Amino acid sequence: MKKYYILIFSLILLLCGCGGPQTDKSVLQEFVDELKFESITDDLDLKTEYEYKGEHIKASWESDDTDVLTNDGKLTLYEETMYVNLKGTFKTESETIEKTFELIINGASVDDILIKCSKDIIIDKEVSSDISLPTKIKYGYIRINCAWTSSDENIIAKNGELFYPTNDTEITLKCKLSYDDSEYEASFKTLAKKLDETPYLNKLSELVIPNLIESDVELVDTITVGDESFNILWESSNNDAITNNGKVMYVDSDTKVSLKAKIQVKNR
Repeated sequence: MKKYYILIFSLILLLCGCGGPQTDKSVLQEFVDELKFESITDDLDLKTEYEYKGEHIKASWESDDTDVLTNDGKLTLYEETMYVNLKGTFKTESETIEKTFELIINGASVDDILIKCSKDIIIDKEVSSDISLPTKIKYGYIRINCAWTSSDENIIAKNGELFYPTNDTEITLKCKLSYDDSEYEASFKTLAKKLDETPYLNKLSELVIPNLIESDVELVDTITVGDESFNILWESSNNDAITNNGKVMYVDSDTKVSLKAKIQVKNR
């Protein structure tokens, strides 16, 4: 009987041991624990949604110094070391976790700052209008000078003005960034698009002039395409019959005259 009692007691101890505290992490906690930011030298990819082990996770970010790191991860380098606390809030349908990351952004050389600044300049891959090319950029607490050159200033001038080419043409724009005694040159390729003449031709085709004219013609002097208005230049094939401004002259017999309407589209 004594042996039977000992066996039962051992079983009870085993069962009690199995009922200890849970140590398994939630999927969200695993995700947050794996998030790390090291050697911050460039913009951070701070997403607002993540997929992790079958869970859909929503995230929001808050920086305590947006002059150094914005809430969407855009980094500004400084010559001295900077410290930023970045708070992330992460949510699933059943759980919310907040975590603050203490970031150290090491001081950068002026050369590194110029390189980083050049990455913030955006030139579209294709252009069909003038480009805004900055000549000075405020970066952190310094102002960086920008000097532009173009591989073909007859198509895109160094001030960004576009002169429509006959055919689509690739242009290389170079920007020399400088601050104090440091310089860095960045190159940008873009495709200068030829002018799409269709909307202008369609508008001109709406002009109506009678086939038979016995008195002066009222010639429309402007048309509007999109948000722009254009002056029309009229040209008569026979100014002795009808002048360029639509005045009918006396002729001895019926005379065929062509009237040509022209508009000057900017830089074309």
